[in-house]
Amino acid sequence: MSLTGAARLAAVTKRGGITLVLGAGLSVAYGVPGWGTLVERLWKRAFRRRRPLPRMEGIPQFLPFALELIARELGPGAFLRALRGEFYGKVRAPAAAEMLRSVGSLATLSRLLVQEHARGPERRIQRVITFNVDDLIEQSVWALAPNRRVLKTVVRASQHPERGLGDQPIALYHLHGFLPFSNTSAWHEEAPDCLVFTDAQYWGLVAEPLSFPNRVMSFALHDSRCVFIGLSMTDMNILRWLATRAVEIEDDKRGQFSRRTRKDAAAEARSERQALRRHFWLRPEGDDVTGFLTECLDLRGVSAVPVQAWHGPSFRTLVETCFPKSR
Repeated sequence: MSLTGAARLAAVTKRGGITLVLGAGLSVAYGVPGWGTLVERLWKRAFRRRRPLPRMEGIPQFLPFALELIARELGPGAFLRALRGEFYGKVRAPAAAEMLRSVGSLATLSRLLVQEHARGPERRIQRVITFNVDDLIEQSVWALAPNRRVLKTVVRASQHPERGLGDQPIALYHLHGFLPFSNTSAWHEEAPDCLVFTDAQYWGLVAEPLSFPNRVMSFALHDSRCVFIGLSMTDMNILRWLATRAVEIEDDKRGQFSRRTRKDAAAEARSERQALRRHFWLRPEGDDVTGFLTECLDLRGVSAVPVQAWHGPSFRTLVETCFPKSR
């Protein structure tokens, strides 16, 4: 009998080697605006009433390109000040008491990271990758464990995770740059030069095959099982990384089986599927009503695991079931 996505996830997390891949869904509840809202607010700052924001939702590249126009209009310094202002203008900092009892996704994952760091060499989470430029995950983990270095923020190619036998902090990679709440961040200096927001910045990342984000994400897909949380999974870079990996595995399996004297198409398909199907996408049930995106991601080796909502008991129950505390 085949296992459900949740059952498979629970089975693989026991063996460790997990990378958490986090998106904006974790920060919205604390006041960080979503992509659409962010673009609308920045557009008003840049163009005011001189130019209304076009309604072009059918064009996937609309938001990054709109941000590029905004950045050109404001200039680098003013764009960063506006970006920081819109990001943190209504943010409330995570508090320790809330982090301890909340069923929200940020609190649930922060407790998980503190728990996993305490497991030392038996930790199941290998690294964390985030596409958020904010430092809310750092703030929430620090609120829970102010006297421990649970995370190490890594934001650029010249920074590296720490080595150790379980006492080292868990590496937290910011792949779209880093703009912490304070200019004097306790985690690390901000990295506005590493931002991936505008259309040009997205394509610049694609043009450098060995860029920092490409290397980190490609390696995570290869050497661990990625669990995508708080992501719509429509980001073009994520889809590109998954497609590149799928094509490489398909070509590799085709080459392996081509050398066999007796062809077995069914065995080749099973072997390819087994090598490809490693990753998981946690999503609210209403995020993919038609099931089309789920089907497409399944072809790329990503299994969907539905939860009722990010900020509720179903998500917390799933995480605590997949990563039970040590006895």
